[in-house]
Amino acid sequence: MKTYVIEREIPGAAELTHDELRGITSTSNGAVETLDKPYKWLHSYVAGDKVYCFHQAENAEVIREHSKLGGFPANLVASQSPKPGTHVIDTGAPTITLVLARGRGVELGEPQNRSPYGASVIRAARHSKSG
Repeated sequence: MKTYVIEREIPGAAELTHDELRGITSTSNGAVETLDKPYKWLHSYVAGDKVYCFHQAENAEVIREHSKLGGFPANLVASQSPKPGTHVIDTGAPTITLVLARGRGVELGEPQNRSPYGASVIRAARHSKSG
């Protein structure tokens, strides 16, 4: 199963009480039971008028079906990327955004397909298990 991030726009979400949030969870669990497909809730976060949920399912259509059955919005459904558990090491190199646009002057020379400047290498983090 893939992990999906679901953005749900729910006005006043940050004002919901603990009991109201537990009620939504119960409704969600009921929807999962009627799906009769592999489905797993991982965790959710409330931020302002939005709730961000992390679920696992076979595909995005199953996520949308769960939302419909539960009566919740699914304003955005996106597959989590990179895969869960992937760690990226911050090398300290700045992030650069380059916007290309044609200048007003005459273009001279030949285009190049590579930069003379090196890039930061992305390496997987190594974790030691303690205990």
